[in-house]
Amino acid sequence: ADSPRFHTVLKHNTDFAGLRLDEKTVTEILLGLAEGLSIRACARVKGVNKDTVQRVLERARHHCIKALNQLLKDLQLTDCQMDELWSFIKKRVLP
Repeated sequence: ADSPRFHTVLKHNTDFAGLRLDEKTVTEILLGLAEGLSIRACARVKGVNKDTVQRVLERARHHCIKALNQLLKDLQLTDCQMDELWSFIKKRVLP
């Protein structure tokens, strides 16, 4: 029998179906990545392979694309406000 840690609990019609991770681990991986952890750091903290973290991230990407495509269609917009993320890059002066 599979150990509970590696029992596939995310089944059937989800983007995370077939992962050999429990839902809590998948959630913690995604939260770690959202907080700015690198893929390697997230893998180290959760005790999984970095390829596993990349698979979770890729499946989350597909899920987000599908969700946005469903939520953001047939919009009748007259005005749109876009907030900006400002970042500063040091410009190197060449001799």
